[in-house]
Amino acid sequence: MKRIIATLSLCISLLTFSVAPAAIVYDSLGFEGFAVGALAGQSGGSPSLTWNNAANAAVATVQSAIVKDGTRAAALPGNGDRWVGPIVDYTPLASETVLVEVDIRRSIGILPSDASEQYSIDIYSSFNSDHTIAFGLFNDGGTLHPVVYTRYNTGTQAFDPSQAPADFVFSGVNLQPNTWVSFRAELNYNTKMMDLTVNGQNLGGAFAIPFADLGAGTFYEADLEAVSALGTSDVGYYDNYRISTVSAVPEPGFAGLLTLACVGLMRRRRK
Repeated sequence: MKRIIATLSLCISLLTFSVAPAAIVYDSLGFEGFAVGALAGQSGGSPSLTWNNAANAAVATVQSAIVKDGTRAAALPGNGDRWVGPIVDYTPLASETVLVEVDIRRSIGILPSDASEQYSIDIYSSFNSDHTIAFGLFNDGGTLHPVVYTRYNTGTQAFDPSQAPADFVFSGVNLQPNTWVSFRAELNYNTKMMDLTVNGQNLGGAFAIPFADLGAGTFYEADLEAVSALGTSDVGYYDNYRISTVSAVPEPGFAGLLTLACVGLMRRRRK
């Protein structure tokens, strides 16, 4: 009997944690279909969306000089706060998490000691909402670190949903300017937690980073954002920007095969 129960538990866990392939919500396709020039006002990607939800975004461009892959990437200079992005307005199903992938590269401006400079992906649940959460690159005296806008205890430095939103800097992770950094953020709108991987390294633990906006239920937009002091000459570059969903529900064919296999195992256990 114990063996049958153990086999049944294994089958249930496999069915629970198997994930279906990612479904694309929006893919910039590496900005390859965009014209070189101003980004705001252009439409492209899959599905084709217009990049027009912007502030001070006249300076955001599509350029071909510095790219991660292909022949195009977006560029957003510093010298102030500005952002640009497409409106996605997607409400995830209860079984889905939202996956945001992007490569970010940034230079250091003429004020490298200004620790407030950062280039990030800023996620919102509506046009006038607070930040759902944000992640990106933070400059501290010429050394870059990953940063998230989340909730944490400033005394213990532990993530804590009961605390007020603030920037949390992973000061132990050092990154170099003028180098592409790959971000992979998976957002669970049920638990209001995020899983963050930077250059293949998980930061903070599995789904351990709380949303800044604990009431967020919709993935409205994910802007390319620059927060930079006036007078700086830093530039941030973005490539391979993609939003997709991951479902915890296995595909019907896989679930059927797994069920048959489990039944077979249980029959063998009974014998």
